[in-house]
Amino acid sequence: MKIYEKLPKINCKECGEQGCFAFATNLFNGEKFLDDCPPLQSIKYAEYNSYIEKMLQPIRLGTSITT
Repeated sequence: MKIYEKLPKINCKECGEQGCFAFATNLFNGEKFLDDCPPLQSIKYAEYNSYIEKMLQPIRLGTSITT
């Protein structure tokens, strides 16, 4: 929910999802990336982009597989 709160919430579908909530869920699950959300890449949302990136770092590190 914290990720969703920082998304633009315009449900533009540019990421390929039905809306921002679905994108947030897939972002959390590692199925989507911040770059998949074009509006999030704009200057208007740059602060949110950084915030979400920091939130996802522990998740990404915890799910990495080493061989």
